[in-house]
Amino acid sequence: MTGLVLAGGQGSRLGGRDKGLVEIGQQPLVAHVLARLGPQVDGLLINANRNPEQYAHYGHPVVADTRADYPGPLAGIASGLAHCRTPLLVVAPCDTPFLPLDLVQRLYRALDTHAAEIAVARCDNALQPVFALMKATLGASLEAFLRSNRRKITAWYDTHRCAVADFEDATAFQNLNTPEECALAATRLPPSRSAPRLLGIAGFSGSGKTTLLTQLIPRLRAAGLRLGVLKHAHHRFDIDYPGKDSYELRQAGAECVMIASRHRDAFIAERANEADPALLDLLACFEDRDLDLVLVEGFRHEQFPKIEVHRAGSHSEIDRARADRGLLCEHDDSIIAVLTDRELTPPRALPVLDIADIDAISAFVLAHHASPLSAWPSAR
Repeated sequence: MTGLVLAGGQGSRLGGRDKGLVEIGQQPLVAHVLARLGPQVDGLLINANRNPEQYAHYGHPVVADTRADYPGPLAGIASGLAHCRTPLLVVAPCDTPFLPLDLVQRLYRALDTHAAEIAVARCDNALQPVFALMKATLGASLEAFLRSNRRKITAWYDTHRCAVADFEDATAFQNLNTPEECALAATRLPPSRSAPRLLGIAGFSGSGKTTLLTQLIPRLRAAGLRLGVLKHAHHRFDIDYPGKDSYELRQAGAECVMIASRHRDAFIAERANEADPALLDLLACFEDRDLDLVLVEGFRHEQFPKIEVHRAGSHSEIDRARADRGLLCEHDDSIIAVLTDRELTPPRALPVLDIADIDAISAFVLAHHASPLSAWPSAR
């Protein structure tokens, strides 16, 4: 399903400010909502009528109302339905930084149980109409409703089969309308934790991902970044060898071994299953290590910001055959740039950089590091 964050209002009670960009806890309100709603859905849209370039920094499509003069949340929902490419659309406003982390789960359960077309949140016997899950096929119905000059959201809901999902925590649905409410909400946010930023390096075997990283890392270090690197291996590997104490301890049956000195430490753990480890689980090992950026080599099937390395010349016929499959960005919307050694036109608007131009690549990575798109996934 797709999540739609409604940020298209006038912000009249905040002096006309763009409410989604009002900061609490050093982050815009929309960032808090994206962080809580994002893990519950498969993709996100942002409905905004002002400052689209600022909203676009979060890496999700920005859709404006199709009607002028801020006609209300139904207009934003209509735009969301028009751009939704999944069977279901879930809606939440941009000024609710404490929305439930199980919002979608409960709404979907109500929708499915009652074979409804729309499921709406309810708390303390009061409907929360801008928190709703609906079938994406309702776009034509909503457009017809708006053409009749009606704007009341519950009146449109009444024209469809609706279900209700009950919630207990009223503060989760509190929307912020005044500077005083924003200031009070900031005191309720959890303490901010220092987390690094994230960027992936993706490409077929033989494309030169590791070579690129060995050239890129010194430039980023010179720019003052503290770096971590996570590399995905497609084969069995061992950083130990017979005769070393740590190897013998593992061979004796230890599930994990840690080696430490004043210069470095290493933790070696055996994995019992054959499945690849989850990226998020591995990234957790980099938290609280005073890093600025973690570079991930591989994990190209995971959805997180990545730059694609695509070379015309590979090291083997197998590698050339893989490269001939085309660009990864044709099927991966999370790729944000392509690095290549030849002229090419990506299937969508993406920066294309010369893989030999390390200065340009470094500048791109530094700009990414400073953008909201690079946010650590566990903090989203």
